[in-house]
Amino acid sequence: MINKIKLLTATAILSMLTACGGGGSSDVSSPPPTLNLQSAWTTFRQQNGTTNYTISGTVNGAGVSGNGQFIIGYQPSTSLLTTNPASPFPAPSVTLSNLSRTLLQTVSTATSSAGTIKVNAIENWYYDTAGQLKVIWDVEENEQTIISDFSVFPSAVTAGNAGSMFTGTVFSRLGYTCGIRNATYSVTASTATSLTITVNDTSNTTQRAIGQCSTSKSVTTYVFQLSGNTLTLKSVSGTDSSATGTITYTF
Repeated sequence: MINKIKLLTATAILSMLTACGGGGSSDVSSPPPTLNLQSAWTTFRQQNGTTNYTISGTVNGAGVSGNGQFIIGYQPSTSLLTTNPASPFPAPSVTLSNLSRTLLQTVSTATSSAGTIKVNAIENWYYDTAGQLKVIWDVEENEQTIISDFSVFPSAVTAGNAGSMFTGTVFSRLGYTCGIRNATYSVTASTATSLTITVNDTSNTTQRAIGQCSTSKSVTTYVFQLSGNTLTLKSVSGTDSSATGTITYTF
């Protein structure tokens, strides 16, 4: 899911950022299913593929439309040079090894009354061998979120369940502390055999020095459909303090 959809500059994603784009109406005569979100999320983040989406919404009162591609790529073994959260700038960085990486990328073409822009947004999500999320690297901003608290999704969820996904501190490329990023999830009924998983990813950062840290308060909402052991991203929507309005990517 990609955290920030920057309005008109459209930083979508992530890794692993919606309104549900399908799935039918609920069958109120049947109880909602209980499904394995933990396994489905692991399968989702370990895939390789490309999905198209359409763009809609408004920015400062102007309509926005367009299209794009969501790219996900998995690398099972890698390492990462990262900020040492116990002793940030100007302390030396540390290298984390034995990590897996999930690349989350959006390539968007958006049109408004101001013209047409093309935007490429990338996040890399790094997990250790125990399946714990360790670092999220926002490539465009060159900021790393060092995860301090991570909760693995439950192996059994049903409508009404909710919880925390992660909390982390955002650092600039030189180790300045930029702010906080956290994500939560909730589960609602979709159909007699599927659930809607909504993830709210919030980032609150402030510029600390010239070229260090972006100043932003953004909220990105992802909605997935969970059916069996398959988690499908339906759409991503977001707001950013740099402008008014909401941009939505619908898959």
